[in-house]
Amino acid sequence: PRFSPWRRSGSAAGGVSLLASYPRSGNTLLRKILEGLTGTITGSDTRPDRTLSRALVRKGLVGEGLVGSCPIGLVEDWRMECLGRRRKAAVGGRTAEEIWGDASSAPYPMATPVVKTHYPERRGHLPYWADRVILLVRNPYDAIESYFNMCLTNTHNLKLHESVRILEEHRALFEGMAAHESAIWALFISYWRKACRESGVPLLTIRYEDILRHPEETVRRVVGFAMAG
Repeated sequence: PRFSPWRRSGSAAGGVSLLASYPRSGNTLLRKILEGLTGTITGSDTRPDRTLSRALVRKGLVGEGLVGSCPIGLVEDWRMECLGRRRKAAVGGRTAEEIWGDASSAPYPMATPVVKTHYPERRGHLPYWADRVILLVRNPYDAIESYFNMCLTNTHNLKLHESVRILEEHRALFEGMAAHESAIWALFISYWRKACRESGVPLLTIRYEDILRHPEETVRRVVGFAMAG
């Protein structure tokens, strides 16, 4: 099914590359770096009306909910942003969220070259095709710790205060979540490796830690892979 986004689209070089990761593994960080350096919009198969998706849009990731194509106004708006101009100056004084609201009737002349997915940990809100997979991997302890804080705060950047975290009920909650999610993390990684190997889809594995330690080299690898034929 098309919800298994690793299947090939049959498109020419420069088709969609999946940026697949277990939650809290650096997907947003890498998307921000890619967008800032290339001036392109990265997409996401997450529903754009969710609280966390809206938060990312406000932070500049205007491709939330787009899985392969962009409304022309959104593309123009983002390019103006990359040039250091005010976002509202791009298209009739409208914000990115307002432009997204017109997406269903807007022309789609450009593709989002990279689309974020957490599949199969969760299913995206739209079916789509892709040509290659970038698998982003983070130390599971750090990823699960961050995921725990995101779940309890419903934010991308806040965490529980230590005075709350040490309470017995929260310690027990984290221990139970960590035991469960460590298995999910392992299954997630093995799923993509096996799926790409069996289907012949190109796979590039990137470590979150390398984005922090060697950002230029890592981004060069990602861009070269995403734009490959």
